[in-house]
Amino acid sequence: MILKCVLFSVIVSLVYSLDQATVNYMGNKLKIQFKVDSNLNGNSEDCDVTITLTNTGTQAIPRADWHIYFNNLYMVEPQTIRPNGATVNGFLFEHVNGILFRFSPNGFNGLDPGNDHQIKIKMQYWIVSRTSIQPNWYVVSPNTDPKVLVLTEDVFSDFVAPFDSPDSYKRYDGDTYHPFTAEERYDKYSKFKSDADPKPIIPTPSSEEMNEGQIELTTTWNVTCVEQFQEECDYLQEHFGLDGSGESKVLFEMGEIQSQPKSDESYSLEITGSSIVIRAPEAAGAFYGVQSLISLAQKSGDGSWSVQQGVISDSPRYQYRGMHLDVARNFVQKDDVITLLKAMAMYKMNNFHFHLTDDEGWRVEMKSYPDLTSIGGKRAHDLSETTSIIPQLGSGPTDQTSGSGFYTESEYREILTEADKLHIRVIPEIDLPGHAHAAIKANLAYYNRLVEDKDPDAADVLISDLNDPTEYESVQLFTDNAVNPCIGGTYSFVQSVVQDLIELHKDIQPLTVFHLGGDEVAGAWENSSKCHELYAATTDFPSSVSDLLEYFMRNASASVLTADNQLKIGLWEDGAIGKEETLFDKTLLSDNDVITYTWQTIWEWGLANRAYKLANAGYKVVMSQATHLYFDHPYEPDPEERGLYWATRFTEASKTFGFMPDNVYANADAKRSGEPYTRDEMCAEFDCVELEIPENILGMQCQLFSETILSQENFHYMVFPRLLACAERAWHKAPWEATQNTNNVNKQSRDADWSRFAATLSDKEFGRLAELGIAYRLSPPGVKEEQGQMKVACEYPNMPVQYSEGGKDWQTAVCGDDALVFSKDARVEFRTVSRGEKTERFSRSVVARFNKGQKMASNMFILSFLALVAYLWLL
Repeated sequence: MILKCVLFSVIVSLVYSLDQATVNYMGNKLKIQFKVDSNLNGNSEDCDVTITLTNTGTQAIPRADWHIYFNNLYMVEPQTIRPNGATVNGFLFEHVNGILFRFSPNGFNGLDPGNDHQIKIKMQYWIVSRTSIQPNWYVVSPNTDPKVLVLTEDVFSDFVAPFDSPDSYKRYDGDTYHPFTAEERYDKYSKFKSDADPKPIIPTPSSEEMNEGQIELTTTWNVTCVEQFQEECDYLQEHFGLDGSGESKVLFEMGEIQSQPKSDESYSLEITGSSIVIRAPEAAGAFYGVQSLISLAQKSGDGSWSVQQGVISDSPRYQYRGMHLDVARNFVQKDDVITLLKAMAMYKMNNFHFHLTDDEGWRVEMKSYPDLTSIGGKRAHDLSETTSIIPQLGSGPTDQTSGSGFYTESEYREILTEADKLHIRVIPEIDLPGHAHAAIKANLAYYNRLVEDKDPDAADVLISDLNDPTEYESVQLFTDNAVNPCIGGTYSFVQSVVQDLIELHKDIQPLTVFHLGGDEVAGAWENSSKCHELYAATTDFPSSVSDLLEYFMRNASASVLTADNQLKIGLWEDGAIGKEETLFDKTLLSDNDVITYTWQTIWEWGLANRAYKLANAGYKVVMSQATHLYFDHPYEPDPEERGLYWATRFTEASKTFGFMPDNVYANADAKRSGEPYTRDEMCAEFDCVELEIPENILGMQCQLFSETILSQENFHYMVFPRLLACAERAWHKAPWEATQNTNNVNKQSRDADWSRFAATLSDKEFGRLAELGIAYRLSPPGVKEEQGQMKVACEYPNMPVQYSEGGKDWQTAVCGDDALVFSKDARVEFRTVSRGEKTERFSRSVVARFNKGQKMASNMFILSFLALVAYLWLL
């Protein structure tokens, strides 16, 4: 009987499955259009979407055993898809794992050439931007290779229908946001001074006394160095090409600096007619003195440098000034990481938080566990996940996209070497116990090999309970992404991974901080037999599933720490917080520093006080607030902008610039809906805990999670120029910032400071970024018609702009120049142009209609009417 069933299944599969040629045909000719019909469904938390299938070829697409796989950030048909799938308009939709879904014919009768078929479907929450839709949908049939539907490769094509109505670009009833119009953008930019003087240096020094004099720094200058600063001397000589044959000199001195706050990273820089003196207490300060000198220097056509004379005394606001980069969701190439490090050093940032692992990938080679990268380091169409992780985040069916990749041991050491030269500490993160899908799948492959080899100790390597029937779903929709805290293999795994990292760092930059993650652990382990055995074996702790996160943190910390390494532990804030907002006892986690990264600032949720609660409880705190410091959010509330929008609808560079890390509550500005929300309103509703131990605030850090980062271009766009604003706030405390426990922001002074900062980016820093090969974001211009003329404003003053009637014959102007005049009813496109680059780049264009003729006609009518009234009155 069993044999008959198997034979029947094989026959059905052969009859109804497609051959490779037909799968390839579908990949090339099946057009998909994804259209958001409406997010505004009253009390419903789902949005309405139409998926249209169109056969653009010359042969029919049959009803058969084929599946189209796609990624979607939130659950598809959330009310009906569990547990057996949801049938919608002739197709069965199923959730695979994570954000991978598929749909298959189930009543669908095929599609003739030129015909289309619509699927009306519900998706969880809302979709208001192109990059919320994932690219690289693909089709596969039994016994064929998968084929990408080529017309889904680019979400900025007609694969995704325009978001051209409030139903599609608003998230829910009460959402106040909409795409900026050209006029709104003009008003937004025009409130800042377009003629502000640039700052000499970014980030702003503690004190500076610059004068009009200039010195010429030629290649003949020599460098006199103290032994402790030899690397900094070599760095300066290499940058300026100095050969030391002349009498003028750069002098490095070692000594204390009279600057506040006192810091080993402080420096002074004195530039006079025939000498430059850099003084610092430690090598890092000398390096930052060199960076300030480089920032001041202007290169002339003959290769010499001119430098403004003056005296600078400088010291950082915070000892920790960080940038976080997630390379697990989408991989970032080694050279791009090194470019980021060089940019960080230019702006005196000193900590690189390297997010190396997550559900979607493991990105660093481990000597102890090669499977972590051979399987966990790539994504492809392997539903068994024995050779790779399943496709996520639009990575498609092959391992040739940004979904795959890892750093070999030698590549990781290259990154470390560059970071150490630039005085940047690398903090590797291995995210546990949640966000561990890639690690778990690699671990299972290792375990299965040991079982095949009849290894009696195979079970000891497991980091998951194979018999745990607990059903749970993480934020990213994984059903199996939490390592089990109740088994010994988990802690052996942590210990081995940390030891491998220590070896990688040794002799280059010793590992001092290990980031353990700890965030977003889903409702795992409830029914784990291993955990129930643990409860039975203990008299006090742990006694239930609610204790297990803290239990994991205690034991994992113990696994990390030894008498030899004395590492500090890093955690996301939720890795130190249990049920009902109870903080874990820091003394039970580690005798050393435990550094928490506080990110939760959805203001109306009332959790912004976590930063101060943790600091008061003895944890060290790095301010990492999502509303201002997460660079994976868009720059504007526009469907055409890249990024997610879960914490705030958008974060422009001026918002990051305006962040006040010393007064977290004063940053409250709006709810997620855009409705204004102030510190006073929040503190009346929630407990605004006061900071009692300010020395426990180490500094601040900006984050880039990489869900929508599919290329180097995407990477640069999202980080720059926001990174410069982050560096400014981490190094320099501005006089306009609100004092502790107040809301007294001097907004006029802040706007003036931003105007100077923006002028500095346009005047100089964009060119410096371009020299590193960084394609910084170009913001679209603002355009407004006033008194019959078209005026243009830019976020960064004096940027080149181009304009065109009809999208051709582009003409160039400069933002802030004389107003432009066009013919009546002209439809004019405007775009910003890059500065300091060999090949011009452009912002996305904005369209404005020029109605001068109509206005003049209206004015003539009014004048004629008034003349008639006057004539009749005279009569």
